[in-house]
Order: sequence, then structure tokens, then C-alpha cells
Amino acid sequence: MSYHLPFGSRTSSPEKTQGAAAMAGRLEASYPVFLSEVRTSYERSVAADAGADSSRPVSGVIDARSILEASRAVSAEYRLDRLFPVALDEMIACVFAERGSLLVRRGQTGSLAVRAERPSQDEAARYVDSLPPDLSASVCTDIAYFVHRTGETVLLEDASSHPDYRDNAYISKHGVKSVVCVPVAAGEGERWVAYLENNLFSGAFTGESVRALGDISEQLAISAGNATERKRLERNLADR
Repeated sequence: MSYHLPFGSRTSSPEKTQGAAAMAGRLEASYPVFLSEVRTSYERSVAADAGADSSRPVSGVIDARSILEASRAVSAEYRLDRLFPVALDEMIACVFAERGSLLVRRGQTGSLAVRAERPSQDEAARYVDSLPPDLSASVCTDIAYFVHRTGETVLLEDASSHPDYRDNAYISKHGVKSVVCVPVAAGEGERWVAYLENNLFSGAFTGESVRALGDISEQLAISAGNATERKRLERNLADR
């Protein structure tokens, strides 16, 4: 099963958001109950990977606190080379993904470039400088470009059996199962893309996953704007 959700159908524009702290009330109202249980096999995997860290839930559910903590972590970064990997790691942890990428538009060409990627669950996300998505091992290019072009969210229960994607070279090579790919409103009409996978089992992501990614994406856009402005001011001061 797959879903295509229109861009901007849920999230507000970054200009109307006041940052992570101001999001707390809305998050609490949006997530009054937990998601249904995630399959036991993956729950054990997440718990083992989390180790002794008790600050994040490992029960296979998404709650408002997790999203708020993720947004705060993103809001604390003011360097782009740190911001994008931190945002990707927080997204992956929050929705129980394994791997993924954050992509931005490259210049005025309309083509996408990977800005952060995490190829496996066993390593942290890393910053990359304008890597073409077809050279990345963490993103299905066809899905990423579809989301960037249309502004729709793609939510796949099992990409390997989906008629639109089962013959895709990337999907076949990596045995891709669950996919969630969302547009990120980056301001001034700019659109980025967050692409996440879970290949342990099908149906890993739900509409709640999409909502959680939307909240973290809002903070990413705000923090990226702040980081860009900070960098501009630093350059102006250096030129004086």
C-alpha cells in the first residue's frame, strides 16, 4: 500500500513558527496517544541499539516528548555541516527508521543533492557536500525526485512489492521495504526532501511518522535559515 499526501497539507510555514519551545503545546495536542505497537522483532533491535540511553522511548512508539526533544536538538545547531546530520539522525531515531538521506536543491538547476546521509543503522549520519543522489547508497532517486517535483509525501508499506517501484534498481539492490519520503518547506518557495527507510519489516511507517517528520522538518528549516544568516553576518564582519 502507498499514500501520496499533498505538500503543505498539515504543516505551517516556517515564518509562522517560533522554534522548538513554542511547538510544545501543539505537539502535546497532536499526539494524545501513542502509536500502535511496532513488531516485536524490531522493538528488540531498537532497544539493543539504544543501550543504556533511557532518554528516548524504545518501545516502538512515537510520543510528543520524542518529537520535542528532536526539535530541540535541531534548534541547537547553528552550523549547516552539523545541522543536517543532526536533523537526519533525529528523524531516524524518532520514527524508528534504519537509514536515510536529506536532500536539497543544487543551485538553480532544479536537480537534487544529498546534504546528509546515513547508510546504515550502525553509524551516525554524515554531512556531504552536494553529492548527486544516484551516487548515494541511502536514497531511491526516483522517489526523492517525485516528492521534490510534486510536493507529495510518499509512504510505502513494502517498496519491493509495489508495482511502481519493485523493478527499480535501487529498490531491488537494497531489498527496500518500508519507505517514508516527505517534502521540507525551506522558505522562499524552496523545497527539500527527507527520505527514510526501514528494511527490517514492512509497514514500519504510518501517518504518525509523517506528522512527526513534518514537525522536525519545520525546525530544520528554521535552523537552516538562522545558520545561513549567521554565516552571512560573520562574513560581513570579516570583510570590515
